[in-house]
Amino acid sequence: LQHEGLAGGPSTPERMAARKPFVLQHAMDHYPEKGWYALLDDDFLIRQPLQPLWSLLDNDPVALCLTDGYEYGTFYPQLVAPSGIVLVRHEGRTLIDRWAKWTLWDQPLGSIAPYQWFWDQVTLAEAWKESWREMRLPYATILREQYCDDTLQPDSAIWSANVGDRKPLYYQLFCEEYQRQRSISR
Repeated sequence: LQHEGLAGGPSTPERMAARKPFVLQHAMDHYPEKGWYALLDDDFLIRQPLQPLWSLLDNDPVALCLTDGYEYGTFYPQLVAPSGIVLVRHEGRTLIDRWAKWTLWDQPLGSIAPYQWFWDQVTLAEAWKESWREMRLPYATILREQYCDDTLQPDSAIWSANVGDRKPLYYQLFCEEYQRQRSISR
């Protein structure tokens, strides 16, 4: 998926992550008959049925992972709205459009330069704040511990491998968990 503002430049993982709002816009534009849309990072391992996650859209047009932005006592704006899972119904389209607008912003946001790692998250946070401030866009909160678990707890529905330099270890653990699940389902 190309977008004018992102097409010029190398196709790096950081730039691919920044394309997330445009992927959602494309899905909403090309499949308008769908009731809702889900964007999930590709380094997740689904471990349980996700009906409880999908049900977050029963009462709200948007569901996001939100945090206080703090890690080890320091505030990081890029940690406020992790973008690994974004759920949206048509009534929440304004959030996605604002996310796309912020993605095309040409100035750093906090310490994050455009199209660098965490650009997708810091721009999602700006879009969420703007949508809340201007429209009071209702949203549900996705529990990170349950649906974006990078500590690999046995009761988590989704494990996340977003762990920096430990990805090879997590890949191995994901493969083992996948084989365990596969042996159970046979």
